[in-house]
Amino acid sequence: MKRIIYIFIFTALTFSVFGQSRKALNLYKEKRFAQAIPYLEKMVKKDPSTKWKSKLAESYRRTNQLQKAEVLYSQIVQRKHFSNRIMMRYGEVLMGLGRYEEAKTWFLKYAEKYPKDNTALLKAEACDYVKTIKPYFSKVDFFKVPINTDADDSNPIMHDGKIYFSSDRKKGFNVLKKKSGWTGRDFMRIYSTERLDDTTFAEAKPLPSRINNLNKNTGKPSFAQNGDLYFTRNTNKASKDGTYKLHIYHSRLTPNGGWEKSKELSFCQLSINYLHPAISKDGKTLYFASNRKGGEGGMDIFVSEKHGDNWSIPVNLGSKINTPDHEAFPFIHPSGKLFFSSKGHNGLGGFDIFVSEKDDRGYWQKPINLGAPINSSGDDIGFYADTTMSLVLFTSTRASGNDDIYMCQVDTTHFSLAQNDTLQEKTLENEEPLAILDTAQMATYQQKYEEFGIQLMGGDTILLAAPTYEEEEINIPTFLAGQLDQLVPAMYFSDGLLFDINTFYDTKEHQELAQQRADAIKNYLIGKYIPQGKIDTKLWAMESSDKLPIFAETKKIVILVTPTTNQ
Repeated sequence: MKRIIYIFIFTALTFSVFGQSRKALNLYKEKRFAQAIPYLEKMVKKDPSTKWKSKLAESYRRTNQLQKAEVLYSQIVQRKHFSNRIMMRYGEVLMGLGRYEEAKTWFLKYAEKYPKDNTALLKAEACDYVKTIKPYFSKVDFFKVPINTDADDSNPIMHDGKIYFSSDRKKGFNVLKKKSGWTGRDFMRIYSTERLDDTTFAEAKPLPSRINNLNKNTGKPSFAQNGDLYFTRNTNKASKDGTYKLHIYHSRLTPNGGWEKSKELSFCQLSINYLHPAISKDGKTLYFASNRKGGEGGMDIFVSEKHGDNWSIPVNLGSKINTPDHEAFPFIHPSGKLFFSSKGHNGLGGFDIFVSEKDDRGYWQKPINLGAPINSSGDDIGFYADTTMSLVLFTSTRASGNDDIYMCQVDTTHFSLAQNDTLQEKTLENEEPLAILDTAQMATYQQKYEEFGIQLMGGDTILLAAPTYEEEEINIPTFLAGQLDQLVPAMYFSDGLLFDINTFYDTKEHQELAQQRADAIKNYLIGKYIPQGKIDTKLWAMESSDKLPIFAETKKIVILVTPTTNQ
């Protein structure tokens, strides 16, 4: 009787182990790495063979748990028998941790085994190249924005006074809600928020169901100037391999403030991934990543042109931009510069952000690595810059292994020329470039730029004397707009700095005109993502000369608009 009981217990345990191993293998093969990890961890405890350790290490790697992956890979490579592919993976993990010399060793070992595969040699060269990468921007101050969570928050952009971004943060309970097999968290959604003051953002809210779908990944928003929204989302129909590919969709706001039903772009094919859209400001050119045929390998960046309501057949950007590895997350700046992330070009590890622009013949030039501090040994993706390229947003895994959003102030008066002699400093109507606010250099700043109508007063106050308006003109002059564009970044990175708009009028009939000019300047600043609470407008009657203001307060950018007078 005891023997029968023992046999039954042994059989039950055998089936239990078999069930766990089958579950682990199935989840791993389906690339549901987060869900596979707990099963693989149990299998490693029961059977610490290379078979299970390598699968667990790869699952850690795919979910950005590099420290855990490194521990397992370091154990595996001490054994006599393991897959040569492990050497490549171990090198990539070490590179992602910033251990470049160790990583190079393993890349070279792999190259000895597979001399026809030049990928490892390129990665080994990249480990040496790291030392030569210089910052693209010579002066950058950045911080992690407080909208981040312990989930993935990524791909931020600015549009119409708001920040839009992707996140798989937990969003309430729904009995129908599932979890992502890859991450084990909620599916990605697009959220929006806006900055209230120097350190506070409004609560991030998800876009409605016409954009976000409950159990589909939705992300990487991109807006055209007219408000058309392009984004990535899983398809409604499975491809032949049983997976739901990522495709590009389009929507726009209706006059009543709702969103149109999103539509899939016409060139998307069911068996291919199309993702990470980046639309030009005029809405006519779309850059995106895809694994469609005709590429260099992995994910490549393609472009399509809009003709009427139709999109052209996508064209690969070619070998200057794309490599046999992955290129993704494009962003096209109004200047024509293309920013994107790559694992194939020489970088600091993981995805690095690069920039390229076309030459006089219209060909893309060799990409430039943005270098530190924008790039790190982690994954750096989702670059965005405002029109003047003085305010930058990007995503990085450098701090926690999860995607976090960072905001940067860039000194636009100094671009690094060490890597590309064709780069030009930003100028304002062919004059010398204006400087960003820097209290340590205010005396020099005042002397150099007083010709632009910018003067320093007590403390940190900057005085802008606006050029004389044309009679009855309301919109701000181009020259004043250029001044504001250069000073706006100081608003994001200073403690309590305010805009103080002062418009003057000489007669009662010009009071309304003065108010309209003040409102136009305020709206311009709001369009640059300055919170309304940081902008104050005042009207002054010239006839009450004894009550005119004395501008002695500190930490303000004071704008003076002279009155229109009867000629």
